[in-house]
Amino acid sequence: APAALPPPRSRLILERVLGLTALSNAAVAVNPVSGELAYAAGCIVVIYNLRRNKQVRYYRVDKSVACLSFSPNGQFLAIGERGYLPAITIWDGTDGTLCAELQRHQYGVACMAFSQDGRFLLSAGLVHDQPIYAWELKTKRKDAARRLEVEAVGCAVVEDKILDADYCQAGNFFVTVGEKHFKYWFLDDNGSFLVTGLHVNDLPELQHRDAVVNAKTSATFTGVGCGFGTCELKTFAVTSDGTLCCFGASGIMERLVSLESNRGNTISVTESYVAVGGSSGVVRLFSPATLEYRATLPFPPAFGAANDPPNRTPSPTVLYPAEPFRYPAVIATRITGSHVIVFYSDRSIFIYGTTNPDAVTLERSFLYHSGGIRDLQVAGSVRGVNAKGKLVYSDDSSAGGVSADIIPTGTFVTCSDDNTVRLWHLELHRRPVKSNRFEPTDVSEHEHWKNPYSQEMLGIVYNDHVRDFEDEQCVVLGGTCSHEASYSVHSPPTDLGRNKGFRAVAVRSDQREIASGDQDGNVVVAPVPLEKSVIRIGAHSSKVNCLAYSGRNADGAIFMASGGKDRLIQVYDCQRGHAVLSTLESHSAAVAGVSLSRDGSTLSSCGADNAVSISKLDAKGEVVESKMLPIADGKVFDTVLLPDTDTVVVCCTNKLEVINTSTGQQNTLVVGEQHHIALCPAKYCVAMSGSLADKTIYVIDMITGETLATGTGHGEAVTALKFTPDCRRLLSASSDGCVFLPQEIQLLGTCRLRCHLQHPRF
Repeated sequence: APAALPPPRSRLILERVLGLTALSNAAVAVNPVSGELAYAAGCIVVIYNLRRNKQVRYYRVDKSVACLSFSPNGQFLAIGERGYLPAITIWDGTDGTLCAELQRHQYGVACMAFSQDGRFLLSAGLVHDQPIYAWELKTKRKDAARRLEVEAVGCAVVEDKILDADYCQAGNFFVTVGEKHFKYWFLDDNGSFLVTGLHVNDLPELQHRDAVVNAKTSATFTGVGCGFGTCELKTFAVTSDGTLCCFGASGIMERLVSLESNRGNTISVTESYVAVGGSSGVVRLFSPATLEYRATLPFPPAFGAANDPPNRTPSPTVLYPAEPFRYPAVIATRITGSHVIVFYSDRSIFIYGTTNPDAVTLERSFLYHSGGIRDLQVAGSVRGVNAKGKLVYSDDSSAGGVSADIIPTGTFVTCSDDNTVRLWHLELHRRPVKSNRFEPTDVSEHEHWKNPYSQEMLGIVYNDHVRDFEDEQCVVLGGTCSHEASYSVHSPPTDLGRNKGFRAVAVRSDQREIASGDQDGNVVVAPVPLEKSVIRIGAHSSKVNCLAYSGRNADGAIFMASGGKDRLIQVYDCQRGHAVLSTLESHSAAVAGVSLSRDGSTLSSCGADNAVSISKLDAKGEVVESKMLPIADGKVFDTVLLPDTDTVVVCCTNKLEVINTSTGQQNTLVVGEQHHIALCPAKYCVAMSGSLADKTIYVIDMITGETLATGTGHGEAVTALKFTPDCRRLLSASSDGCVFLPQEIQLLGTCRLRCHLQHPRF
């Protein structure tokens, strides 16, 4: 279906990614020269510069990113994919050029490691893939089509589940670890791999040597790291039962130390420290020479406490949290310079300063959704144009431009399988790149819209009750976060949050409340400020699929509508305690989408019965007229009502249709499967999410059907699209838990011009 669309005039270029999909150390890497951090986010690898406190580059591949590895000189980045016939792509980090693409694995790449001279790359496949491949890299001329010539020089079949890999410069060997697996892969004095003399997959079979693991013969080694400096011949590994092991040059276990944690998940080694992460937020630092304990990093916020200010003076004597079930497991650790970067199972990133191990400080942190994102909405609308030709927004009359009682314009709101609603704003708390936002004297003029752990996230609305977080047996955050185990690329989580969590979200037109619908049929209303208690409305007998607000009508009323799997549509009065005004039974199957006009006089909906319903409401919210518009030859997924018109845009499995609700006339705008749509505020173009398999975003001119721009990068289905009120950006969210924010779309200059022309001047 996407092939039927004309070629795009431009591509959506990423400016920011909010979210990550890294499951272990294998999908997190640090450039050994620049110190930049790389991590997976769907089909994107994000490069974050600690010094500039900024995402500086993005690399896109065709399938979901499974693993990463930097070359020791920092020039090349290897990216391994997950999926059928995955590729390993090697990129030049100096200019973002694709240098080589390797394909031999069948189902996915679990982990990779470069040799110290960058000559060899070792890649291990998933447990169903089995082969380990050795690749030799040869540099070609810089003006060549591909700057690297890569050849597979060896292979070995390993039936074990491999979780991590590293290279030892002094010992001239690679090492791989996993379930009952700890093997060395040596190179000879000539720099070639030792082979058995046999062949596997038409390649020489690599020769290995098993480590002598003593009492840990049945252990699962979750991470490995080779030593540096005086410990250059040592190899460090952590087991799933929470034991740190040290192996000598001969591959014999020399000593082991308990992590004092229920599990050990990850390890990172430098000349100064061995950092080991385990369950319940535990990260401990050890001396590489003796495995002597050095420090424990501060714990992240407990589940359900990300809105609470942190303890600025954590006690160094607290080695384990009092309620371990309330803290996320550590899934990845990386040391760069004097910083330890920690990834937790709730998909948060914390960066700690370890210059003084007796006083470890939290320097930066980022909080993201821990489950798939199901809906996204943008707060604010354009009220008109001032004398200088600038747009005036609906909340500009508030004191100082930002009020504690009104959601700031430019905020976007997301809801997720993790049973939370989160508010985001990229500009409200923008700071100098070298500032430390955890300084006690640091005061923001927008203090009431500030989260203590995140610069871009304003706050979180939890659907779980406070008492649920205090009960060890209770499933919280939709079951998306584990306090013990980390996940691996071999068996990534697939059903987290599917039976619990939010499905839809909406922002009231006056920006004074947020409504969200959950899997249990409740509509949860969060008044502003967010410190107020939420209001729970038992709206439907099963999950709420969609929500919408109207603007204020002539009588001052604001309506809210909800559609559910129970086939019902409810209309509420937001001014009178969300009393139900009308119940519509327009559809014979689950309601998929609902829209309200600005004045609340028109309600459009679509359902799994492949029909669009248009209902007229009076000033009291009661239905006075209703009619059905059946859609032939296609399942209906979403609908958008064009403001101040009789036109509705409907997306189906095989087309995008524009329907005149007065005449019933239907015009097919685009042929092809589309699942979600967003209309730009100027009614100039529409964005579409494409099919579940395609995962491409299209921006289409509504008049000509021309493809203005396309964008890719999400690792799973796109679940929501929204334009910002000024038409500058198109936001997208996905069930992979990531939000993509592209750069300003140049082709939407016409859209912004129309946005100016369509609003009154002040």
